[in-house]
Amino acid sequence: MVARYLQLAALLRDAISEGEYPPGTTLPTVAELIERYGYSKSTISRAIELLAEEGLVDPIKKRGTVVREAPPVRVVVKVSLSRYQQVLATGGSLGPWETACRDQGLAGGMKTISVDHMPAAPNVAARLGVAPGEMVIVRSRYATIDDEPAQIQHAHYPLARFAGTPIAAPEKVVGGIYAALLALGITPAEADEGITSRVATEEEAAALKIRPTWPVLVFQRVTRDSAGDAVEYLHVVADPARTEFLYDGLPLTS
Repeated sequence: MVARYLQLAALLRDAISEGEYPPGTTLPTVAELIERYGYSKSTISRAIELLAEEGLVDPIKKRGTVVREAPPVRVVVKVSLSRYQQVLATGGSLGPWETACRDQGLAGGMKTISVDHMPAAPNVAARLGVAPGEMVIVRSRYATIDDEPAQIQHAHYPLARFAGTPIAAPEKVVGGIYAALLALGITPAEADEGITSRVATEEEAAALKIRPTWPVLVFQRVTRDSAGDAVEYLHVVADPARTEFLYDGLPLTS
C-alpha cells in the first residue's frame, strides 16, 4: 500500500501541475487540508515536506505554503574524457570546461572566486605528496553556463613549485591550467579521477542555486607530471542537473 502522505503529496502535486495552485499562490492551510481530505496533521506535514524537497513549494512563516515559480530550463554539459586531448594541444585559449561547452554550442566560462596561499590540509597534502601544513596555492572558481554557476572548483598546487608563475597569480589562467603547465615545461602525463555524491551544503546550494537537500556530484582529480609527481589536486562540486561526466573511448586492451 502507498503511504498516506505519498497519496496526499501526489494529489497536491497534480493540482499544482494542472494550475489549480499557480506559482506564487498558497496551498490550503493544514486545517483546510484536514477537512478536505481527512488526513492527520502529521501526514499533511510529511506531504508538504516532500513537495518542498522536490522544489515545488516553499513553506514561509506567517504566509503559508507558497507554490514556487517554475524553474528555468537547465542545460546539461557533457564533459567528455577527450577534453584532455583537446586542451593539451598547443595554442588553445580555452580550458577543459570551456572546451566542452564550446563543442556543445554553449556559453561556458570560468569565473575566479579567489586565489589563496595557505597551509595544506591533511587530505590535500596526501594527494599532492607534500607534508601537512606545507604551503599550497588554492585557486577557487565557478564553472559557469550563461554566467550561472554549474560547478564549484577548488584546485590545489604546491607553492614551492609554482611560486612566481601564472598559477600563483590572482588573474584567471587563460587556456586552463594544463596549458599553463605546458608553458612551464611541465607535461601533464596522467590523472586519477573519482566521482561520488552527497547532499549539498547550504553554501554550495546557495552558489549553485539548488535546494540544500539536493544531491551534488563530487569530482576529484590528481594530475601528475612525466616524473610521477603530483602537480594538481582538483576538487569539484557539480550540480548533477547541469553536468554529466563521460568516460568514452576507454581502451580495453593494453
